[in-house]
Amino acid sequence: MTTAVTLASMGNGPAFSAYPSSGQTITTATATKILFQTVLYDTNNNYSSVNSRFTPTVTGYYHVITAIRMPLGTSRMILAIRKNGTVVKSLQDIGGGLYALSGSAMIYMNGTTDYLEIYVEYSANTGSLANTAPDSYFEAAMIRGA
Repeated sequence: MTTAVTLASMGNGPAFSAYPSSGQTITTATATKILFQTVLYDTNNNYSSVNSRFTPTVTGYYHVITAIRMPLGTSRMILAIRKNGTVVKSLQDIGGGLYALSGSAMIYMNGTTDYLEIYVEYSANTGSLANTAPDSYFEAAMIRGA
């Protein structure tokens, strides 16, 4: 049994939680990387608040959770989890008056080069992302070793 599997079976795999420390302008019809600069916890130093990227160093399966809040009046919003720059999970809402969008996914990470980031695309007027932990956040935790 490898160390990574042992860590996961004990519930001590990498985990982090971060949220935006300031509002962020989201431009209409442009996929924009969300900046989560304030780190609540990062158990294995795998989250970078400088580039809002999670790069776990332990191979395994991770439960990823994200949420964002935008102003009312959105006609369409897409929230995407990107792995190595490519969308692997996408959520969207089509309809006016959207206030928040959230979701989660289970994603395999190789423990060396894989990384995760959160992007949003917004089809109303340019808006601003909420910058408080209860409203906008990015979190992940290892749930099982490979």
